Amino acid sequence: MKNGPLRQEIDRAGGLKFVYIDPPFDVGWDFSLSLEVGEETLTKEPSIIEDIAYRDTWGRGRDSYLSMLHERLVLIHGLLRDDGSICIHCDWRVVSLVRLLLDEIFGKSYGFIRSWVVHMAADCPRDTKVYCGRRSLRTFA
Repeated sequence: MKNGPLRQEIDRAGGLKFVYIDPPFDVGWDFSLSLEVGEETLTKEPSIIEDIAYRDTWGRGRDSYLSMLHERLVLIHGLLRDDGSICIHCDWRVVSLVRLLLDEIFGKSYGFIRSWVVHMAADCPRDTKVYCGRRSLRTFA
């Protein structure tokens, strides 16, 4: 997205109006699975694609997680229109850090609008959506 035909098309259109991202949650899971079948334990390791797409373990802990997210937010910032908005789905344990990243990259004047706390079920952890934009409050469902 730094270069190429898609980037050129986005630039010709004046940038993106809205971006929604659902990055890993920094919960430290590798999504492998172990099952006991009789006296045998079977382990399903993630495939290469699953490891790349779903891995949520970070070599240097939270710092490397935030570095990964920072890179993506800088790229998104360059793709958004002046009146564009971004919505980020993240875990409640990192929402304050994500907001600090947004303030650093987009500037405090960009306009934090709303944070939603979503409870999907009584036994599910809380998920949080951070939403930033300019000029007006928009509802995202």
